[in-house]
Amino acid sequence: MTNGPFAELRVSGDDGTYADMGETIAERSVTVHIDGRSTAEFGPLERIVLYVGRVGGAETPLVLAEHVGLERRLTHRLAVDGPCYVRVEAEAVCRGKTTYALTNPIWIHPPDARWPDLPA
Repeated sequence: MTNGPFAELRVSGDDGTYADMGETIAERSVTVHIDGRSTAEFGPLERIVLYVGRVGGAETPLVLAEHVGLERRLTHRLAVDGPCYVRVEAEAVCRGKTTYALTNPIWIHPPDARWPDLPA
């Protein structure tokens, strides 16, 4: 979802498998691939943030880049100890107006891990 810039998210496993937004990957260690872009109309990307979260738990923001211009490709290695998800927010600013791109999550489920029970 966006009102200006663009963000794309993909996760790859050590075995060469990939997961795109909305999908699940069964790995304990992954590489997160992020593609952030903007245009002169929306201004340069001010921040790209990777969020790592747990169902029913907290999200941890990781600021991966700041003041990056109109385009940036990033990778980030991530080891997980239980089921979680990753998502990205990219922020652009032009003439005092801030616009955002928000990705859908990618679910990471280590083999043999159990999904947490949801509150009733």
